[in-house]
Amino acid sequence: MPGLPEGMDAMTFNAWFTSVLMPIIEGGGEVITLVGRTVEYGEIPVGVATLEYHGQIAYPHHIWYPDASPRNKLEITLAFLLELKKSYVGFVMVEKKNENFFRHLGKFGVLRKVGKLYDWFGPKDHATLFQTVGN
Repeated sequence: MPGLPEGMDAMTFNAWFTSVLMPIIEGGGEVITLVGRTVEYGEIPVGVATLEYHGQIAYPHHIWYPDASPRNKLEITLAFLLELKKSYVGFVMVEKKNENFFRHLGKFGVLRKVGKLYDWFGPKDHATLFQTVGN
């Protein structure tokens, strides 16, 4: 899924939302606004999460806005995965640049590495596959 383009105005965001996120909703998935705390603005949207379902399996994906801090990302993702694993087995396909973040989440007992998906993001651009643990 393409990430959030930089420097969008409201009309561009609306077009992006319609083209990228509406097909997920129309296919029975969910789009969730992620809210975090910032020093400057208080609680604000810091990203969106999508969930696509196939039976009892969920495929989550996060898209972070520029104001999302590393702490926002950690706290929100951890809470998100804790809630997700209560009802679904979650599989997360992770780019190499984000692998350490998800390994760190594994230390909280929510994820485990289960394999590698070759050429997932393109030729020679593999994904590490993580699965939620327990419920």
